Amino acid sequence: MREALLVTGGACGLPVAAMNPSTDSESPSAAAPTADDTQAVEAPRGLLESVRALWDELPGLLSDRLDLLVLELKRAGDALVQIVVLLMAVAVLGVTALLALWAGIALGLVEQGLHWSLALLVVVVLNAVVAFWGWWRLRRLLPLLFLPATCRHLSPRAVGPISDPPVHAGDAAAATPTPGAAPVNEHR
Repeated sequence: MREALLVTGGACGLPVAAMNPSTDSESPSAAAPTADDTQAVEAPRGLLESVRALWDELPGLLSDRLDLLVLELKRAGDALVQIVVLLMAVAVLGVTALLALWAGIALGLVEQGLHWSLALLVVVVLNAVVAFWGWWRLRRLLPLLFLPATCRHLSPRAVGPISDPPVHAGDAAAATPTPGAAPVNEHR
């Protein structure tokens, strides 16, 4: 005698017999599953039945995951809006504080006996140096936005040896191999 198993599935874990559209909705057993319903559903007997059961459950599984994705994307979008607004407020307050700092430095230089035009020149030169450093750093970080390692690994490789990525002047010391050291494999 074969044992019958209760097969559960779907998002709520309901018995498959209760979810089956061919079940008569007029019968009393359709309203609430009983112990007799557990005997009515047999376990799949073969691979074809297992695949069919998986195929029947696939829309529910995908729907649940898509619903979760939509909710998380909505929450992430709301968070992004808040981040941008807060970032703008912090930027305005930061610029205001920076202006007050430079005004204080210029005023301090004037009180020390430096001509006001030279004090403003010192402030402008220091601002230009910091701005140039920021621009230089931005230019160094910009290529990372294009995901260079991922593009190298996903693009079809040409026949021949793999070329190494270009080395920046600041990274030349770190990229120079030590004599006698084992080579490092960067392609994992």
